[in-house]
Amino acid sequence: SADLLDYTRLQGEHGFLRQVRTILENSTPQQPRDGAETFADLVRLHPQGELPRMARPRATFSNAQFTVDAVQDAFVAARHGGAPGATGWTEEALIDVMTASPLAARALAAMLRDLANAQVPESVRVRLTDLELIGIPKPDRGTRPITLCEALLKCASRIALRHSSNAMTMFFGGLQFGVCVPAGAERIVHETRRFVRESVPRGAVVLSVDFENAFN
Repeated sequence: SADLLDYTRLQGEHGFLRQVRTILENSTPQQPRDGAETFADLVRLHPQGELPRMARPRATFSNAQFTVDAVQDAFVAARHGGAPGATGWTEEALIDVMTASPLAARALAAMLRDLANAQVPESVRVRLTDLELIGIPKPDRGTRPITLCEALLKCASRIALRHSSNAMTMFFGGLQFGVCVPAGAERIVHETRRFVRESVPRGAVVLSVDFENAFN
C-alpha cells in the first residue's frame, strides 16, 4: 500500500536498513479478515480475569542514577524506528528534545526517575500503560497481537534494570538466565549438555518443553 511504501522510505531515510529489509521480505499481502473475527481472536488470546493488585514500591532510584546523560544514552540504545506509543513520542523525537533544550533534558530525567519509582499519579500511570492493541493477520488465518510500547516506560525500565542487575543476580542465585545474565542462553545449553553427559543415566532422556503465549 501507499502507506507502507511511505513508512518504508521513511525508515530508510533514518538509516534503519534492517527494518526496511524486514518490511520488504514480509510484505506479502494477507487475505483480508473480518474485524469481528480479529477481535474474537484478540479476546481469546488475552488473559482473562481481574488485574492483580500490586503494592506501591518504595522509592529505590536516585537522581544520581537517572542523570541526563544516562537517560539520553537509554533513548539512543532503545531507538529502533518504530511507531510511538500512547503519548506519541518516539525515542528519536525525545533525543532531539533533550539535545535542543537542557531544561527539557533535566525534566525528562526527573520524569523517568519518578516512573521507575512508581511515584506518579494514577492518571499518568493509566495513560502510559493503556496501550493500543493491534491484530495483525498471520498466514495460518490466526492473529498476532501487537502493542505499541511507550518509549518513556521502556527507557525508564532499561535504566532501572541496569542498576538492579546485581541485586537480581543475588536474589535469584542462578535460578534464571534470561535477565541480567550475559550469554544466559548459551549457559543454559552448555550446562544442560554437561548435565546430560555427566549425570543422566544411560537410556534416560532430557525433555525440553515450551508453552504457547500471546504476548512477549
